[in-house]
Amino acid sequence: MKRPFPRFEVLGLTVALVGVACTPNNSVQPGAPVLMEMEVVENGGYNITTVTAMTSGCPAGTTDGVGCASADPACQQLTTNILCHCVAGATPTTTTTPADAGAADAGAADAGMSDAAATPKFDGAWSCSFAPTATVLYVFDRLLYTPPLEPGDSGTVSDLSMSTFDPQPTTPVALLGDYASNGSPNEVVFPLLGDFRSDGPSILFAAAPTLPSNNTITVTLDKTKVLAKDGRTPFTGSGPLIDGTLKFFTTKFIATVAGPPAPMGAADAAPMLPLPDMTPATVVFSNLIDPATIGTHITVGAVPTGSAAGTQPTPVAVDVASMDGINVTITPKATWPASSDITITVDAATADLVGDTLGTATPATFSTSAM
Repeated sequence: MKRPFPRFEVLGLTVALVGVACTPNNSVQPGAPVLMEMEVVENGGYNITTVTAMTSGCPAGTTDGVGCASADPACQQLTTNILCHCVAGATPTTTTTPADAGAADAGAADAGMSDAAATPKFDGAWSCSFAPTATVLYVFDRLLYTPPLEPGDSGTVSDLSMSTFDPQPTTPVALLGDYASNGSPNEVVFPLLGDFRSDGPSILFAAAPTLPSNNTITVTLDKTKVLAKDGRTPFTGSGPLIDGTLKFFTTKFIATVAGPPAPMGAADAAPMLPLPDMTPATVVFSNLIDPATIGTHITVGAVPTGSAAGTQPTPVAVDVASMDGINVTITPKATWPASSDITITVDAATADLVGDTLGTATPATFSTSAM
């Protein structure tokens, strides 16, 4: 079977083994295949959010930025079933616990506990949104019936799931599935780092051209295609896995602009400015863009440092390039102007491959040193 998802290699993302993989069960067992896990896989496997039969509803009030403990398992919002996960190390925007703090405080007081002992300890923040470059993985306890899963020369199968998008994107999006019967040990990543598909027979879905940004995604496995080896018995599952439906939200389409890195100076010295050389500036997008056209959406202008307010910038000729559709380099055709404030602007009409636009221009300014 062909390797269907070159995006993992194209993005050049380092993949680490998440958790301890169980031994895949590849035997031909009678009865319905049991869906064991549903996963949202980000950054080529570096970040994995897993739904199991034990996944429960989130505490009331769980939303982006609310404080959480990194040990908190993924959960599903009570009213929407949107998947949420705790991001370790993220700074909470609010320290209000989703649970009812009043009841907890009262219980602690009755038990003679201090308020400090009852205060939740947060080392992360809840996130109920995922990268639109994410993929979706379904893991089973046994081998599946292969005829509906075999892609032939195409490399992937396009009708193994039903997907809905809210709002509906203007560009059609397809979810392409790849079946791995043996847990695919070390197929996608370097052998020493493990493989996020090693837990058992699995189907991995990636979107073509990409998932829409700022969108509610619902993926449901087709029970007429995902069958036991007898070719008749559909898969089963328990709890949130019962029908193979996974619902999650994708992040808004944004651009992050950064100037060239500044030289390293002494630890106690004032920060140094980037040199007026040809070191590239960068733009990182949250979703895939068209490398062939991105240069038409980026402008660069320079103003001598200390100029009067309202001084019009002088255009700077640059080369714009991207190898992966996410990371963009902006390199001056000559050197960056010396002793200047240089502004890079990504225009509001910049779009990802599904047609979602930034909506507002995204500028960033850096200053260069003297020659």
